[in-house]
Amino acid sequence: MVSPDAGGVSRAKKFQDMLKTEFGNKDIGLAMIIKHRDGPGKIAEMHLVGSVQNSDVIIVDDMIDTAV
Repeated sequence: MVSPDAGGVSRAKKFQDMLKTEFGNKDIGLAMIIKHRDGPGKIAEMHLVGSVQNSDVIIVDDMIDTAV
């Protein structure tokens, strides 16, 4: 489970908890992206906090700006 920003961590955590309950508390991790913006819609750099290597990832967000 990945939150694309700090504000979405609680939403991603709730979804993670629901999946753990539904699928028998499997190892479902949680990661977060920290973004530094130059302005609205302009990301200067991003850093991933957590590991997603060799994982299928679900990004939990409340909106999509460009989907690029």
